[in-house]
Amino acid sequence: MVTRELVLVRFEDAVAWQDARALARAVYARTDGVALAQDPLLAASLRQGASSVMATIAESFREGELGAALRRLRQADEALRELRAMLYWAVDGGLLRAREHDELVALSSRAARTLAELERSLRTSNLVALARD
Repeated sequence: MVTRELVLVRFEDAVAWQDARALARAVYARTDGVALAQDPLLAASLRQGASSVMATIAESFREGELGAALRRLRQADEALRELRAMLYWAVDGGLLRAREHDELVALSSRAARTLAELERSLRTSNLVALARD
């Protein structure tokens, strides 16, 4: 019988976290624009949402139990969905250009895929360690 083991040493090594970071950086860059200055609450919500995805993935690495880590990853997924909904609100309200919106939605889709892959890997592997910083 072959046993697959997943060793997670640092949250920074997880592709899901790297993709969430890329998304957060892009959200911060795109929310500096003049149009979003008209709605500073939406800009702040977009930034907070992007940061929350990244932080929640990192927090999952502090959990000592698989179920708790998986719950954190589901919370990150929920934050990602909320962020995506706000992106549609921003483009529909004319506060974000279609090109910028499409770029951010593509980044959020990638982050969602790698987050799902991380969750799937944790579910199907023998969890060796969720590292504690």
